[in-house]
Amino acid sequence: MSITKNTSGKNEGKYRVRIQSTDSETGKTMSIPIRVTQTASRSEAKTLEQKMWVDYRKRQNLADDVLNQPLTKALNNYVEEEYNSRRWSSITTYNNWKYTVKLVSQYFGKKKIRNVKEKDIRDFAREYVRIHKTTVAPHSTIAR
Repeated sequence: MSITKNTSGKNEGKYRVRIQSTDSETGKTMSIPIRVTQTASRSEAKTLEQKMWVDYRKRQNLADDVLNQPLTKALNNYVEEEYNSRRWSSITTYNNWKYTVKLVSQYFGKKKIRNVKEKDIRDFAREYVRIHKTTVAPHSTIAR
């Protein structure tokens, strides 16, 4: 987007490269760090700009992959990762999380993370309270 030559400072004579992208969902400008070339070559600056765009798009594709997976799968992966890294000191914690994964699986099915909104989570919690006739307390099933 922008390649400018530095006229003063420690990088005088080198080029400053800046790319500017917008978020596809919100339309807001995203902050991407400015990079400075190693030499005073404009062609190096253009090459750096292309590399910055490639790196940016790779990160975007990775984020899109995460958002396109089912909520149940992502939650289950999180639970297994936490359990396998031994972050939870109790097997009870693991079992409670597995129960939560089971409930989420029953309610959301194969719905993708991208399509789950805050209202859906609220409806899920209210549905659980209605079906199980539970109240919120420190050691109730809803607190799991």
